[in-house]
Amino acid sequence: MARTPLSQIERRNAAILEYMHGHSSVTVDELAPYLNVSEITVRRDLNYLLGAKMILRTGAGRYSLNEDPSFDVDLFQRYSLHHAEKVSIARAALELIESNSVIGMDSSTTVLELGKILQQKQNLTVVTNNLFIPAYHCQHPSLHIFFAGGSVYLAQNSTEGADTCQAISTFHYDTVFLSANALDFQNGLNNTDYRSIDAKLAYAENADRRVILLDSSKLGRKAGKFFLPPSQIDLVVTDSGITPEQRAALESAGIPFQVAE
Repeated sequence: MARTPLSQIERRNAAILEYMHGHSSVTVDELAPYLNVSEITVRRDLNYLLGAKMILRTGAGRYSLNEDPSFDVDLFQRYSLHHAEKVSIARAALELIESNSVIGMDSSTTVLELGKILQQKQNLTVVTNNLFIPAYHCQHPSLHIFFAGGSVYLAQNSTEGADTCQAISTFHYDTVFLSANALDFQNGLNNTDYRSIDAKLAYAENADRRVILLDSSKLGRKAGKFFLPPSQIDLVVTDSGITPEQRAALESAGIPFQVAE
């Protein structure tokens, strides 16, 4: 059965949830420029999410995700933006992995999709700070999983901090797979969740090849703090929704890219 396209409202709601997943709380005037819509539209969307009990009003005009353990935690997954695109990107990225190599994987949801299918490769050493990837493959005989321990950060289902970065830095990687909230063609990767940046840099600084997994909605955008310039990006893997303008901008910036089918 063909996948039903999301409406503009559903896409905005998913984008709001995705943004809030990396922030303790947000405001209307913070979300409006991020979504490129009016504050009235943001308030309407927030009211819907409040009614659906997906988010909470925390006072002083701030909103946060509903993290009540009794709440259906799979709601975020079902409303996660561009999931089908992330799956196709992950499948394309899998073909970049050679057997007997050492790879690093950050805590992003797109990289997690790649992590789910690693069993199709042989004799890999995998280092990750994603809480879920080791659970998928802890008993797989041909995958050697090293978990980069540290301070648990549930908002990203990861570990972060100095201990995590030190653990990541003890390896040298053939390839690392990273993602981010956005890619600005002039300044590089940027992220709104500042706590996860140090771990991403630890992977990048110890790798022969840095592969960035980004759905096309993140191309040509700014979102938070810049952390990896275009000169340090070896390949961007994106989805077939990439526009001619985005292709031209990547080429002009000298950023190699591959489109997943």
